[in-house]
Amino acid sequence: MVPSAVLSRSGRLPLYTLTLANAISWHGSAVTQLAVPWFVLSSTGSPTLTGVVALCGLSGGLLSFLFGADLIDRLGYRRASILSDVLSALAVALLPLLALGGRLPFWEVAVLAFARALLEGPGSTARASLLPDLAREGGVPLEHANTLSEVAESGSGWTGPLLAGVLISTLGASRVLWIDATSFLVSAALIGWGVPRSARGREREAPDLLPRVDIDRWAGWRWLWRDGPLRVIFGSSVVFGALMAALFAVVLPVFARRTEDAVGLGTLVSAFGVGSVLGALLFGRFGGRWSRRTTFLASVWGLCGLFGGLALAPTLPVAVAVCFVGGLISGPNGPLIPTILQERTPAELRAWVFSASAVLTMLASPLGVLLGGVALDRLPFTAALLGMTALFAVAVVAATLDRGLHDLTTARGSTGG
Repeated sequence: MVPSAVLSRSGRLPLYTLTLANAISWHGSAVTQLAVPWFVLSSTGSPTLTGVVALCGLSGGLLSFLFGADLIDRLGYRRASILSDVLSALAVALLPLLALGGRLPFWEVAVLAFARALLEGPGSTARASLLPDLAREGGVPLEHANTLSEVAESGSGWTGPLLAGVLISTLGASRVLWIDATSFLVSAALIGWGVPRSARGREREAPDLLPRVDIDRWAGWRWLWRDGPLRVIFGSSVVFGALMAALFAVVLPVFARRTEDAVGLGTLVSAFGVGSVLGALLFGRFGGRWSRRTTFLASVWGLCGLFGGLALAPTLPVAVAVCFVGGLISGPNGPLIPTILQERTPAELRAWVFSASAVLTMLASPLGVLLGGVALDRLPFTAALLGMTALFAVAVVAATLDRGLHDLTTARGSTGG
C-alpha cells in the first residue's frame, strides 16, 4: 500500500508545477518590462516614443482580458495556457530576430509590444483558472495555494528587475528579450508535462457535467456586479489600482530623486516587495483564523497609510521603513483577493469573471499615472501626496461602509466548484 503522505505529495505536484511555470514566466516578463523601454529609448532617443510603446503594450493587455475569455472557454484552461505561451514566445522572439537584420522600424516594435501583451493575457487568465482545481486535488487550502502563488509573483517583481539590469548592461536589451521568449516556452512545457487533462474545467470534453449557467460576453461582468464582496473589492480596485500605478511609476521615482538616486529607488521598491512577501506568508500561516472583511480593509488602509507616510517622510531611511510597513500590512490581500474570487466564482465562469476583474484592476492605471505625474509637477511633493492619501481614504471609507463586504464569510462554490 502506498503511504498517504506520498499520495499527497504526488497530488500536489501539478500545483507546484503551475507555480513554477508562473514564476518563470513572471521573471521573463519582469525582464522585458525593462528591456523593451530601454531598447526603444536607446534606438530612438525619444521618451515620447518609449511611452507610446508602453501604451501599446497596455492596450494589448486590456484587449486580451476583454475578449480572451471566450477563447479560453472554448479551448479549456490547460490548452489555452500552452497555446498562449507558445504564441507569446514567438511575438517576443521576433523583436531581437528582426533587430539582427539592421535598424528595426519603430512601428514594428510598437506592433510587437501590442501583440505580446495581447497573446500573454489569455495564458495568465487560464493559469489563474487552473489553480483552484489543482489546489483541491492536492488537498491544499486555497489560502495556502494563493500564498504560494503570491510569493512567487511578488518575488519576481523585485528580483526580476535586478536580474534585468545586470543582463541588459552585459548582453544588451535586444539579446535579453530571448530570455523572455525562452521563459514562455519553458512555461508551456511545464504546463504540458506537469498539469494533467483530467480535471473538470481544463478541457471542455464533457460540458454536460458542468452546472448550467447562462454564459455570454457579459457573464463575468454581471457576476461581479451581483456578488456583493466581489463588487466592492473590484469596484474599489479601479481607484486603488490607479493610485498604486502612480506610486510605482512616478511617486517613488520622484521621492528617490529628491533624496538619493536610482539606488534609493530600488531600495524603496524592494522594501515594499519584501514587506508584501512577509505579509502574504503571515496570511498563509494564520489567515484561516482572520476575518476576511477585516483583513481586506486593514490591508487597504495600510496602503492608504503608505501614501500619507511618504508625504511626511523626511529622509530616505524613513521612507524605506514606511514602504516596508505598508507592504507588510497590505501583503495579506495578495493571496486573500484571489482566494475570495475563486471561492465565489463557479468553475464554468472562471475565465469570464477573472478576465473582467483583471480589466477593472488595470482600467484606470494609465489615468492614475498621468494625473499623478501632473500633480507632482504642479504641486509641492507633500501636498500632492496628501491629496492622493485623501482620495485613497475616500475610496477605503466607501468600501468600509458598503454592506456588500458583510457577505465575505459566505463562500460560493467552495474551492471553485
